[in-house]
Amino acid sequence: MRRIAKTPIAELRKAIKGINPGEALHRYIQKLPGWLKKAAAILVKEYGGDASNIWRNCRTAGEVIERLDEFPGIGKKKAHMAAWLLHEDKHEFLHWSEINIPVDVHVKRVWKRTGLATDLSVVGIMRTAIDLKPDYPGELGYPTWTIGRGWCHASRADCRGERREDKGACPLLNVCPRIGAARA
Repeated sequence: MRRIAKTPIAELRKAIKGINPGEALHRYIQKLPGWLKKAAAILVKEYGGDASNIWRNCRTAGEVIERLDEFPGIGKKKAHMAAWLLHEDKHEFLHWSEINIPVDVHVKRVWKRTGLATDLSVVGIMRTAIDLKPDYPGELGYPTWTIGRGWCHASRADCRGERREDKGACPLLNVCPRIGAARA
């Protein structure tokens, strides 16, 4: 971390971009080097260069989310997703209800098509997730994302799993209002 924090942005950009086309480590070649350098500096200064110190000594999931939110390039989605992963990894924090659904395009699409949320902003979906599962709204994230990636495609929903025989029908097939007579 110390070495990354001291590396010039141009060198980091070159490493992230790769030598040949298609070798880039990330799609945000211009932004990521700055985020990486700043994140490394925060890790060194605030957490002794060890990322696991971010959640060490946190009492609540909200504290973890707040700490992660300090890092450049990490927004609500990534902070909540990281807290969810820590929870799944059996870290013992209080207030798991503070972990909310990590909203991305796949999650938004499923919530829109199913009518689960009327306000499709990130905050709107997060509020609805709290209403639906107040004890742990973040638990709705992975299943929703999986459905969005696997069946509820942007251009055409694959409710019956016709595009790939091995995955079968969407788990929401019998309850999704989108299906209706046109899909039957």
